[in-house]
Amino acid sequence: MLDVQIFGLDPAAHHVVNLVIHVVNVILLFSLLAGTTLQPWPSALAAALFAVHPLNVQTVAWVSERKSLLSTAFWLLTLLAYAQRIEGRRMPRSIWPSFSSPRWRSPRSRWP
Repeated sequence: MLDVQIFGLDPAAHHVVNLVIHVVNVILLFSLLAGTTLQPWPSALAAALFAVHPLNVQTVAWVSERKSLLSTAFWLLTLLAYAQRIEGRRMPRSIWPSFSSPRWRSPRSRWP
């Protein structure tokens, strides 16, 4: 509904929003893989393959499949938070800038 309020019924704008969400998902996937494996080049290759050919192509191409793009974004954010908490590794600062500051750490936290 927000897209219709902003762009009206212009289908090109709706497709651009889907593309932007897909690019965000690619960046999140790269951050997750690079942060958990600590190998940036294989992570970049996997993210590039996902960028070119996602698991479900119709989620990027069809406006009605926005729910799949958004659920993938929230799933990747959840995995990033889980990996950061369980593994104790610091995720890239571009994704987690505020969580690395000392004010977010509790006194009993295992974070460095």
